[in-house]
Amino acid sequence: MDVAKRFFAPAEIAYLQQVDAEHRAETFLRIWTLKEAYVKARGLGLNVPLQSFGFRLNPPSLNLYYDDLHDDDADEASHWHFAQWAPTQDYIIALAHKLGRTTRMTVVQRAVSMAEL
Repeated sequence: MDVAKRFFAPAEIAYLQQVDAEHRAETFLRIWTLKEAYVKARGLGLNVPLQSFGFRLNPPSLNLYYDDLHDDDADEASHWHFAQWAPTQDYIIALAHKLGRTTRMTVVQRAVSMAEL
């Protein structure tokens, strides 16, 4: 919660506080990986204040929103699509993709064994 209070948007902090203790770490990581994917996709890294935007975790959709503090360079939240999955019990992956007017994104997850590589 200390890290969340430092880097998450107020609504994300409130949401995380409501999550039961058993699922709080996973929920924190889901939000964190989405934030990381988004700032990397924008190409601005940590120049984007992490508190200035947030995510609503509403499976199957993951919705980006901008806080009242959002910067003037922020894109419309509706221009972004996010996907997230856990390939193993220990990892969570997030993907951020800026949509064009006609762009659609489909994410396909396939299991590949080391023998196939």
